[in-house]
Amino acid sequence: MATSWTPTVLFQPVVDLLTGEVLGYEALGRVSGCEDEGFRLLALYAEHDNVYDETLIHLTRLAISRGAFRPPGTLLFINVTRPVLQALLDDSGHRLSSYDGLVFEIPESDHQISQWPSLLVPFVADAAQVALDDWGAGQADPLRLVEIHPAWVKIDLQMTQKVGQDPAVDRLIALLVNWLEENRARVIAEGIETEEQLFRLRRLGIRYGQGYFLGRPGNVLSCCQAIS
Repeated sequence: MATSWTPTVLFQPVVDLLTGEVLGYEALGRVSGCEDEGFRLLALYAEHDNVYDETLIHLTRLAISRGAFRPPGTLLFINVTRPVLQALLDDSGHRLSSYDGLVFEIPESDHQISQWPSLLVPFVADAAQVALDDWGAGQADPLRLVEIHPAWVKIDLQMTQKVGQDPAVDRLIALLVNWLEENRARVIAEGIETEEQLFRLRRLGIRYGQGYFLGRPGNVLSCCQAIS
């Protein structure tokens, strides 16, 4: 396997499904020159060279740095791991005075999710928000919502693709939206690829989403297509 590779960051818009406005951007790690290969290739190279955690730490710093040039008022969603957050805490040279506008995405499938709340406290105290990522791909355990108290819950693309095809999935999403609204949290649907999915998600009460139908990963100023 060739080991001459450079990690880079792309940004995919997160869109208001009612207005078409860009709410924010998710930072996505990629291999420079092979961006269409997705995160899989980056993970493969990083694991092969035994620099996985170091690569994620570098990507997080790169995302924060480049994401600072996003349009005013928009959010920056960043996937993080426990080693990444610990590195940000330990390295005062990269610690921001405020994390306002940043949303740290943590994986719902993490079997040690109980370790997250204490690690997130200092970032939330500095105005960061928390998103529970890939809900539905892991355990989809409601207790995890109670433990983490996320500001955002991102529905996994596998659930998005079943919307309108499986009544049980539709009911589950509707219940999730209602429960989260009562607890002042919001839902983002990932992997929206068709207009039909978008309309069905809106009918289920989901206000925000991302996916190729809305905008592909690119530079931070990438646009979403208009929604009528």
